[in-house]
Amino acid sequence: MGFYTSHLLYSIVIAEPKAREDKKLKESVIGAVMKNGPEEAVFTIENAQVYVNKFDRTQEERDLDWAIDFWMKKREGIPTINPNKCESCEYGSECINLANK
Repeated sequence: MGFYTSHLLYSIVIAEPKAREDKKLKESVIGAVMKNGPEEAVFTIENAQVYVNKFDRTQEERDLDWAIDFWMKKREGIPTINPNKCESCEYGSECINLANK
């Protein structure tokens, strides 16, 4: 669409679900990003962990294609050692068992 994205950043905020409507938290994240400038960063605000990343279209498309390939059954799932990823998955016990071998 012709948007200039060379300085585009995105933030991932990990917080409790009730923080979604916390305007103070949103303002704090925006303020911290504006203060730090266009740099990748990890920081903590109140009870939230904030990850700021530069947007890389090529990498994002590659990551999205990789994820979609799984959901479209073009590739097998990959075992993980992160049990949080397995908690809601019907194959969770398989992943944990395979990853621990």
